Parts: sequence; C-alpha cells; structure tokens
Amino acid sequence: MPEAAEASGDPGSKTAALRAAIVASGIVVESSDDLDGARGTSAGGRIQILNGLSPAEELVVLAHEWAHELLHRADDRPASRDTRELEAEAVAFVIGEAVGLEVSQASKDYLHLYHGDREALTQSLDRIQRASSVILTAVSTAG
Repeated sequence: MPEAAEASGDPGSKTAALRAAIVASGIVVESSDDLDGARGTSAGGRIQILNGLSPAEELVVLAHEWAHELLHRADDRPASRDTRELEAEAVAFVIGEAVGLEVSQASKDYLHLYHGDREALTQSLDRIQRASSVILTAVSTAG
C-alpha cells in the first residue's frame, strides 16, 4: 500500500511560534510516542502530537488539531466526522501554504479520505476562513 504524502519544506521558526500560540490560547500541547496511527489528536483543551515528525509535518498537524479546537468544540460543531476532518485539513492546508510549505498533495490525499470535494469545501468555507485567520494571526504575531 502506498504511503500518504507528507508536508515538506522549512517552516523556520513558525512551528515553534504555532506551538507557543496554541499554549498561549490555553490549550495544553503534549508529545506522544504512540497515537494509534494518528499524527495528532485533539480532545477539548488538549492536543497530542506524535514525536518524530518533521518540522513541516509538525506545523500542519498542529494547525489541523488547533482547527479542531477552534471549530469543533462548540454547539455549531458539524455532526459529520467527514466535515470536521475536511474543515481541519483545509485550515492546515491554508496555514502550510501561507508559511511556504509544500502541502498540496498531502492535503489532497487526506481530504479524499474524508470525501472532501468542491461542494463540501464551499459549504464550510466561512468556517475554514475564520479558523485560518485566527491561526495565521497568532503565528505572525507570535513569530
């Protein structure tokens, strides 16, 4: 079975800035050697990230998990897991691209896993934009 594509490139200090911004927002960030096949998890005020990720992968995984925290912990949380994953990954794509990483193939692969298409993205565009704006602002002011 082919391996999924991963984000690549050099985020410089942006990964550390993103981590610091997440912590400053009141969310605990922990590292783990095993997340049952996941690269990151989010559980209401706590993000876990897999040890050993490249700086580029760490940045996009942190952005993805923070997007879950921003978008999927309130009453307006989408019922569909596919929609939640699509939104979080679209935010990670925006953040990765904004800091100069190559994320398009990795995001495309992930979105296909969760039935991401033009219609689904269009329906979530406002939510994706809102979370992306929060994260980009935090990264640019923190780093």
